[in-house]
Order: sequence, then structure tokens, then C-alpha cells
Amino acid sequence: MNCNVGKTGQIVRIVIGVAIVLSGLYLNNISPANTTLRQSNG
Repeated sequence: MNCNVGKTGQIVRIVIGVAIVLSGLYLNNISPANTTLRQSNG
């Protein structure tokens, strides 16, 4: 499975990782009410 897609697999993994991080930051920024509710509950 790892014969000919070394660079492509690496790029795909990097893109997926960046997308996950960006979506997490975006969701945290767009919904601050959720984070404040979680903090007050804790």
C-alpha cells in the first residue's frame, strides 16, 4: 500500500491535519457561548 504514494499520502495527511485544526479553531471562535457554558458548569 505504501509503494508509490509516499509524497501524496504525506500531503493528504498534512492537509487533513490542518483542516481539523482550522475547523476546531473556527468552531471555538464562532461559538463562544458553548465554551463559557462549559467553564461555568465545571
